[in-house]
Amino acid sequence: MSLNFLFQLSLQVQHLPAGHNVALVFTRCILNNADYTPIGFSNPCNTTWTHQLAAAYAITSPLITMAENPAMLLEDERLKPVLPFIKTLPSVWDETIVLPGSSIGETAVLARRNGEDWYLVILNGEQSRDVEVNLDFLPLGRWKMLTVGDKQGESENMQVTETSLIDLNVPLRLPLQPGGGYLAKFSKR
Repeated sequence: MSLNFLFQLSLQVQHLPAGHNVALVFTRCILNNADYTPIGFSNPCNTTWTHQLAAAYAITSPLITMAENPAMLLEDERLKPVLPFIKTLPSVWDETIVLPGSSIGETAVLARRNGEDWYLVILNGEQSRDVEVNLDFLPLGRWKMLTVGDKQGESENMQVTETSLIDLNVPLRLPLQPGGGYLAKFSKR
């Protein structure tokens, strides 16, 4: 068998619905660590690039292996803004909270802490939906937020936004595309 044939075969096998990743968070990964290969920008199937990135933050593995060609990560201009998220992906978490709005196979909404930084991780299944997230998981204080979200109507683009100061009393209202995702990093100011 040629390597090209095996690659083409692997592309056909990888067409799992977006809800599969969402379900994994609550099934196969329920006790934390799992052997899983996230971040497949070259072949995201029916998920967005943001979903692919958020899957790496939602599914914990002590040895994170990414399903992407390093040349694409380093040379594709659309991925340059999210490289800091890829380079600083924690391999362990100090705390994980499943937030309201989560539903097996439909939506995973997680707050995860590594050190003093908190992350909001959302994986969406096949249906578009709006999710409202209260930020009450964050300790009182001043926080800045760096987010990665889907560009509406585009599965292969992500929008990175930095907010210098957030109001903990105002919930985030997030529109999610089918197969979409969301990732936010909260750091103390």
